[in-house]
Amino acid sequence: LTANLGEFRQEAANKDAEICQMLSRNLEAAMDNEHKVDQEIKLTAKKDRTELDAEIARLDDLLTECRNTAA
Repeated sequence: LTANLGEFRQEAANKDAEICQMLSRNLEAAMDNEHKVDQEIKLTAKKDRTELDAEIARLDDLLTECRNTAA
């Protein structure tokens, strides 16, 4: 009975170690994915800001042209 109990404890410890390793890998993968998504969001935001700045400049030029035409 004592031998069985020791064997059971060892199996439980082995399973715990396997689960910890699996959770660690899953956490690392999730963190990597989160980093990738953050990078994509930053790139998209930068692109959007650049496009918005260009559109604002274009509209400013049109407004200036309209004012000059009206004057």
